[in-house]
Amino acid sequence: MFKIILLAALMFTSNLVIASQTANPFPSLSCSNKVHIRVVDLVYCVDSTTLSKINFLGLSNQTAVVTSQDQNELAIALNPPEISLGDMHKKLNMSVNEFFHALYHSDPKVKNIAKLRSAFDIDENNPMSVYQNGDIFAFVVMGENQDYDRVYINKKGSDVIYQISGEFNQPQLNRILSSLILDV
Repeated sequence: MFKIILLAALMFTSNLVIASQTANPFPSLSCSNKVHIRVVDLVYCVDSTTLSKINFLGLSNQTAVVTSQDQNELAIALNPPEISLGDMHKKLNMSVNEFFHALYHSDPKVKNIAKLRSAFDIDENNPMSVYQNGDIFAFVVMGENQDYDRVYINKKGSDVIYQISGEFNQPQLNRILSSLILDV
């Protein structure tokens, strides 16, 4: 009897932990009187007084590198899943969105989830967070122990992935997310 009660309590607690891992809302949009930089269906708004340069890399590669006056660089790119994910979502019979959620929740049903999280630099020093605006999700991997921080933007039901890479902290992440107009 004790084992049954203990098992039920553990199941209830684990469900609460998973349920508590909900997405944060995107910060309020802040794009008025700013320069709009479009990468396909994603617009990044930047204050022209802090802008140092914009580089558009290649005609077939949809990437813009935005450099601010303090020399911080953000790369904004439309990356196919085979580049961003190595097509791992297909190998696991998942959508792109389901794959990112499995990483976020450390889904124990996914074979080798710990190795997958490690491949994306997700650990206690580099946690993953999720932001949501309707069907659009931003999956963020940010921390001190990696070469660059990343935001993966994906619309539920789509294989399109926008990746924003650079070095940023939480206040800078909030500014980045509030500077995105999402037409994906």
